[in-house]
Amino acid sequence: MNKYDNKGQVFRSIRKIAENHRPNIFAFKRAPKDNCKWLQIFLAGIAGPSETPYEGGIFYISISLLDTFYNYKFQFLTKILHPNISDDGIIQIEMPSRYKQDIEDGLIWIIELLKKPKWELATNQELVQIYNENEEKYFSYVEEATAMYAI
Repeated sequence: MNKYDNKGQVFRSIRKIAENHRPNIFAFKRAPKDNCKWLQIFLAGIAGPSETPYEGGIFYISISLLDTFYNYKFQFLTKILHPNISDDGIIQIEMPSRYKQDIEDGLIWIIELLKKPKWELATNQELVQIYNENEEKYFSYVEEATAMYAI
């Protein structure tokens, strides 16, 4: 089965997000670009969860349909400072497979990751150091970046 056999799943996932009317999640198909088929990559967005340094921000995420059925790759397009997300927006820890099977579930998992970083799996050592030295400074630093990039 190739990625284009998943067309129905993509439409169902986008429709499910629209029908659920979650105020913090949205998704839409991406316009074709160069040789890219729209089905391969589409966009979603999440609102930064409340009571986190991401609150008030809107973060855009590219979702790529992988070769395996019901499997997506998520990557932040909006710059975000998070201990488990690289500078190029790639989530550096493995998403549990049950969340990869549905776009909405994957986005909910990402929101939960923003609420509760996996410090033991952190790859952004600069953020870890700031957090360990002064939590208040860490939260202020992340809030400033959210205000700068995610509005």
